[in-house]
Amino acid sequence: MLFPRNAVPPVSWLPGETLFGLCSRFHRVSGALRSADTCKILFDHHRLGSQHDLPCRVDLIASRFHGALGEPEEIILEHTLLPYFLPFRSEVQAQDAIATMRSPRVGSLKFQLGLLTSRFRAHHPLKACPLCMDADVVAHSIAYWHLDHQHPGVWMCLRHDVPLLVADVKINGVERFLWHLPSADHLFPPCSALSGSHPDTPIHAAAQRLAQCIQKYAVLSHGMHFDPQQLLHAYVRALAHRELVTDSGRIRLAVASPLYVAFVRPFRNLPDMGTLPATEHEAQTDFNRLFRTPRTGTHPLRHLMVILWLFGTWDAFMQAYQVAEPYKITGTLLRNSEIQNDIETFRPRSKQDALVNLMRSKKLSASKAAHAFNVSTHTALNWAALQGLEVSRRPQKLDALHRTELLEALRRGDDVHRLALRFRLSIVTINRQILSEPGLKQARLDVQLEAARRRARRRWIAVCTANPGLGAKAVRLLIPEVFMWLYRHDHPWLNIQKSALVSGRAHNDAHLDWDRRDRDLADAIRKAALSFHLEKPEARITLRQLYQRVPDLRPKIECLARLPLTAASISQALAFYPYPTHQQRLT
Repeated sequence: MLFPRNAVPPVSWLPGETLFGLCSRFHRVSGALRSADTCKILFDHHRLGSQHDLPCRVDLIASRFHGALGEPEEIILEHTLLPYFLPFRSEVQAQDAIATMRSPRVGSLKFQLGLLTSRFRAHHPLKACPLCMDADVVAHSIAYWHLDHQHPGVWMCLRHDVPLLVADVKINGVERFLWHLPSADHLFPPCSALSGSHPDTPIHAAAQRLAQCIQKYAVLSHGMHFDPQQLLHAYVRALAHRELVTDSGRIRLAVASPLYVAFVRPFRNLPDMGTLPATEHEAQTDFNRLFRTPRTGTHPLRHLMVILWLFGTWDAFMQAYQVAEPYKITGTLLRNSEIQNDIETFRPRSKQDALVNLMRSKKLSASKAAHAFNVSTHTALNWAALQGLEVSRRPQKLDALHRTELLEALRRGDDVHRLALRFRLSIVTINRQILSEPGLKQARLDVQLEAARRRARRRWIAVCTANPGLGAKAVRLLIPEVFMWLYRHDHPWLNIQKSALVSGRAHNDAHLDWDRRDRDLADAIRKAALSFHLEKPEARITLRQLYQRVPDLRPKIECLARLPLTAASISQALAFYPYPTHQQRLT
């Protein structure tokens, strides 16, 4: 019997349970015949909200249970996979991601988090430990999904030291909108090498070591975001400790690359970890992602692997990160002819720090400190403002009253040219005031950003109102500059506005190595088919079962014209029958 929509039965969290697991338990106890009915009750939609890793409409389910499950942000941070992807991203990006999961549609969240371009799996499989399932049935009368098992890269249950099993549902579109609880009928070993491994084997040790690192990484306090510069200092100091950095500050790529490739080799045998570097060139590409101030996000697994390589354990890394000091580098951090233009120069700030410290400790004026370091007075004032040091100044063109009025107008975001006319000052003088007053430049940027947000929202709403029949793509073509501004600076709001519309995204795959992809995929299909026939000697594998065992196959099925070896392996796997049929025996 279904519960009325406004009479949701009480359900409480089990230890370490995922939001998807709780909803699946609710589906079981409610007696609903269809998953769509449960989804409608919980999320007010027959499909949206049923994602098992990064669901949307969290506000709705929090209100359905009248706060008994916690606040929406608490549910997201304690019972979904999102916190796994946030520590290496900024606070603004984290808040945008949380807002997206609270919104009606999840939209392009996985694209924003960099999962679709990371070359790691973006459709995270459900995983369970068979011994945990037995223990859960004894303790709670039901098996459920544990959050610490679902983290990408975790393939070992640390409670029982056994490999995890992977579900053949909720991936590659298989029963993607249904509710499921752990069951032996839907679970199978992720790979034969791991399932039959002995605790002393390299793959077992690699899985255990990575799981231990991820376990400590995943319990970082919410709101913890690594500072990119401090993270870079910690990495470079660890490299220098291994004598992998030259005196001029460049990484010894020729030495570091083969060492890293050898280190990650056993980890590459784990499921979904085959994208770790297999060659020195690939290792150098990873280094150029990590050993410089990042401009785009990088999958946490790449950071975690480098952390294990350089520091050995997560605790050793955190200790080094917390005390990391700037590593003085005089030149370019990395050297690689193919990607040299993509590398940023690391410039030390020792002169700036020394000048400001001298002004702060000796109470020197900006002019005296500037003279001591052979820089202009305006440069000294700007450096002091950047570090929050207020400097007393002698009035020149502005007296104290007019300067106060000017600063208030600048904080309001007033136009510089109008202020120049009003106060009879030059643009250069006003710009100097902006740079030399602590916090003023950032305050103006914040005000201007908010004003630009209001203007962009008004224009988007006006065009949509004037053209009610247009889709998101058509509106984007009419006001491309507004769309791009909203996409970069107000993405959650933009997703809500176009939540009912679907737009495609073109891809340029010209840079991909299709021959290597074809070989790897064909090899994976052959191994999957062989493993299936060893498990079920008298059964014939189906295409759906191939999808489940080779998750990368389904997205490539439309590109078989470029993957001839893969196409041949599929045909052989589907046609292969290891034993003669009854009719064949008779003939």
